[in-house]
Amino acid sequence: MRPWRIVLAILLAPATGPLIYSVSMLLGSGYPYSGPGHMEKHLLSTVSLVALAYPVSIGLGVSLVAVLYFANKLTTWNCIVWASVAGAVGGFAFFRRLVDQPGYTPTLSEVLILPAIFGVLGGLTASTFCLIARLKPRKPD
Repeated sequence: MRPWRIVLAILLAPATGPLIYSVSMLLGSGYPYSGPGHMEKHLLSTVSLVALAYPVSIGLGVSLVAVLYFANKLTTWNCIVWASVAGAVGGFAFFRRLVDQPGYTPTLSEVLILPAIFGVLGGLTASTFCLIARLKPRKPD
């Protein structure tokens, strides 16, 4: 494992979620064909997601990688599992802070779906990190 690959992975992996959103919206909607102002809105929303994804991914991800690295447990599976757990906890915290207001009773699906989506995004970001950093699947270097 080369340190420059880990740094490159830390710099590139947080763009996974916004890129998935951008490509899926371009393929699954009429953004490119529906009007001249829609593509600018799409690019603005993608840039906004990147601006949100990088601080969160680097804040949680670098600390997670550092803990796993210094514990000599930095493998692909550990990284993906712990990033998914961190994403789900972050999604739950996001839900409790911004969505769940006093006097509002959320449904069970609302409480579960947002942490699940953030958990999947955390796992996908960790998968991208592991592919770029070329981590071993089971045994640390």
